[in-house]
Amino acid sequence: MGVDPDKVAELEAALQTGEAPPSSAENDRSSGAVMSVAFAVGTTLAGRYRVVAPLGEGGMGAVYRVHDQQLGEDVALKLVTLDSLEAKERFRREVKLARRITHPNVARTHDIGEHEGRWFLTMELIGGGTLEDRLAEGPLPLPEAASIGRSLALGLAAAHDVAVVHRDLKPGNVMLEPAGSGLRVVITDFGIARSLADEGPSKASRVVGTPLYMAPEQLLGETVTPASDVYALGLLLFEMLTGELPFEGSTPMASVVARCREAPRDPRTLAQVPDPIADLILACLQLEPERRPPLVLVAEMLEAWSLTALAKTRMGTLPAEYASFLRTGFDTQTPVSSQRISTPFAPISIGERRLAVLPFRYRGPSDHDYLGESLTQELIDVLSRTRGLKVLAFGASETEQRERNPRAAGERLGVQTVVDGDVLAAGPKVRVSVRMLDVQSGVQLWTDRFEGELEDIFRMQDIVSQRISEALRVELDAGNVSYHASAETSQDYLRARRDLHSWRFSSAMALLERCLERDPDFGPALAAHALCAMRLWWFQLEEPDGTDWGKVSEESVARALAKAPDLAETHLAAGMFASQRGRMDEAVRHLATALDIAPAFVAAHRYLGELQCEAGRVKEGLRRLELVLELDPSATDAYFGMSRIAALEGRWDDVDRLIAEFSAARRASFPLTMMRTRLAAWRSDFDQIREIVEQAKASTQPMFAVVAHFGRYLLGEGEREMIDNTLAMAEAFGNPRMLSMVGQLSVEALCTQKEVDRALALLERIASDALVDVAWLEGCPLLEVLRQEEGYRAALSRVRSRADALWRL
Repeated sequence: MGVDPDKVAELEAALQTGEAPPSSAENDRSSGAVMSVAFAVGTTLAGRYRVVAPLGEGGMGAVYRVHDQQLGEDVALKLVTLDSLEAKERFRREVKLARRITHPNVARTHDIGEHEGRWFLTMELIGGGTLEDRLAEGPLPLPEAASIGRSLALGLAAAHDVAVVHRDLKPGNVMLEPAGSGLRVVITDFGIARSLADEGPSKASRVVGTPLYMAPEQLLGETVTPASDVYALGLLLFEMLTGELPFEGSTPMASVVARCREAPRDPRTLAQVPDPIADLILACLQLEPERRPPLVLVAEMLEAWSLTALAKTRMGTLPAEYASFLRTGFDTQTPVSSQRISTPFAPISIGERRLAVLPFRYRGPSDHDYLGESLTQELIDVLSRTRGLKVLAFGASETEQRERNPRAAGERLGVQTVVDGDVLAAGPKVRVSVRMLDVQSGVQLWTDRFEGELEDIFRMQDIVSQRISEALRVELDAGNVSYHASAETSQDYLRARRDLHSWRFSSAMALLERCLERDPDFGPALAAHALCAMRLWWFQLEEPDGTDWGKVSEESVARALAKAPDLAETHLAAGMFASQRGRMDEAVRHLATALDIAPAFVAAHRYLGELQCEAGRVKEGLRRLELVLELDPSATDAYFGMSRIAALEGRWDDVDRLIAEFSAARRASFPLTMMRTRLAAWRSDFDQIREIVEQAKASTQPMFAVVAHFGRYLLGEGEREMIDNTLAMAEAFGNPRMLSMVGQLSVEALCTQKEVDRALALLERIASDALVDVAWLEGCPLLEVLRQEEGYRAALSRVRSRADALWRL
């Protein structure tokens, strides 16, 4: 839908003859007029408000700081000119509307009154200056502009929620009030806003606002909607980042007409504006209101720059979900809340319906006792491919192993639907009985029984998962992932699944090797083999067996990608391998593919969440790790990233809580003990470090000796060669990711001992390789001794650039 060319011509003619509102005093960003003080300081208005000082001249009239003698506090008082009874009544109605808006980014409207025939409005007194004042100093840095833009989007959204459109958003109506170490952004002057419900054809031609910041439909006297405020916000974002407005013209009014006829200039031609932000601005400036993005989307796109100092890295090219939105526009028939894009990279919002598969009960000979657990895991894996369904991982439901009341188990797990089953094995025959229950009502939604040979087990699983998705009316995206195997291969594979879950990796690997000897193309075994090899590559640190698991992993991942590319597990293994080799962009692409195949795949969410927490997407990464624990409370590795970011942000109460929860689940594992040592150093808790060292020295596990050496070095008691020896061990491991992690620990240790030159040289070394940990570089307190060094700044720039490249799809 375009604009009416006849209306544009009428507007142009009216502007040329000076007939179009509003007054010329509002045609520029500032009228430049000197305020005519109508009331002297000390004057009391309406027997209540004593004038303290004049504040300025607004589009509606003079503004004063006054003291409210009834409430004992200072407020802002704005005089308005009302020349008719109709205007006065409209003013009353509009102030009532403005009072409905309660949001930190909107100035609170208090009251209206009259003094000696002059009407006034009282509102919250905001300190500081205006955005107009700030723009007079030139364009704003990206983080500042993004922060202000996000605040404006949230404030406007709050107004729209109560059916109020601002209509006159401009720099002079945005206050920037100092608040702690930052700014509070406040939208003022909702005095000319109107109720959406009050808008009608008879009022559509009344043009209200400032032309330089009006949407085209507002200039042409057409119906004004929330999208009109989105357009004005786009103009402000453009001006904040470039110092200019997006439409050119020989006069301000010529530029006003241009926006009804031409596309805006691209902000990238005027300033260094990242692609996603430039595309977002141009979306806000779409000519058709229905194609402009909702404010929640605007706020989310700006959030990466505005919420935390740990997320200043530019996002790079526009993610596919946003690009699609900008191509198709906003569907005005669908509520904004349902169109919200919760993440700019891979799905986090995977549906509201929650389902748990309780461990299937097994009856039969003990040599097949793996069937109940393994079939449950397989069914969960298939159901995790379902769109719009939160399928809890096996770790969430395995505690219900002995539960004979599925409804009670479902209530404990907080799900709406439970799948329960029994497995009976007798010789080569297997019988599986499955039922699905609505937890709230207790109604059995579906039940069925399947009988067959062991080699039919995967066909049964496919039928069960399809029947469940049909009963729940959700989409199961199974694709081409149906596999068939012999009875012997099926048995070995299902046993391997059980061993993988129990961390018996050597036993699992032997079973998987046997599977692939019989059936080299059996996809599930190929993917599981790649994942198992990756686990053994890491675990050889603690239990070396002489095998080059790095090489085995590389070959296994390549084979799985060639023969089982439709399995999410294949892409998880490929992502893990790529990250260990330092190919982080390849890693995140595989992880995104895994989650596209299986939106509820917990392991892929955890791995990607960790990477996002490191590499410039902290908020998104934390939300993803929270989802991991929601789907699988036993996936305690998620605590690594969550507690680490809490520490980097100085949220030590959260750190203590998270570590306590982690410790309760994992006790004295090597990764947990090393993390506790590291975080104790960050907060200079040397007593805790000494306690950990003593515990580590008493352990018989080989890796705890590393903790003891590291802790002693932090205490100033270690040998200088310890750092070099540790780095040499990591280098011999042949894993760039491992070297990067050990390098970070070593840099921290050197910083505690004020060995600045050695620390800086090591930092520059790891920054030139696989390091993507922007969050650590920007937030680790131990690195403070390096932050004024040129080498540190160069390393930070290099790592930011590498991290930025990860999110370019």
